[in-house]
Amino acid sequence: MKIITNKYDKTYFSKKDNQSVVLLARDGDSLVLIRQYREPVNDFVVQLPGGGVNPEEDLDAAVKREFAEETGLNCEKAVYVGNMYAASWITNEVTHVYYSESISSGTGQKLEAHEKIDVLKVPIEECIEKIKQNIYNDTELCFAVLQASLRGFLSPAEQ
Repeated sequence: MKIITNKYDKTYFSKKDNQSVVLLARDGDSLVLIRQYREPVNDFVVQLPGGGVNPEEDLDAAVKREFAEETGLNCEKAVYVGNMYAASWITNEVTHVYYSESISSGTGQKLEAHEKIDVLKVPIEECIEKIKQNIYNDTELCFAVLQASLRGFLSPAEQ
């Protein structure tokens, strides 16, 4: 990663491996989210499971791997819903966003040494309301919920 300061004294980060993935996973009428402490904002953030893409790893494999590592659950099939620049004013990172309804139990979390992640199952309507109230304000979560809603993925489950 390079730290660059331009001629206007604005600093940003340029990453060579700038691809990341996140997954909005639906389990019945709930979404599988994570809560973790984020040092730059000195707060706990509710967000989507995800992370970096390893060299030579395709995006589909990366999103399933990251989901399993952070939640301890498996994702059988994921649908690509788009990409976004989560913080284009400070980094060139591109986040690829996926959606899935094919979640199954796994072998437990496999967290990195610096990670402490709580897995949450939040009812869809509660998640949307918390976004509306600005309680959930993570950009990737908001983008994923918007994209999934626009595609009709977050309609109430069939009875």
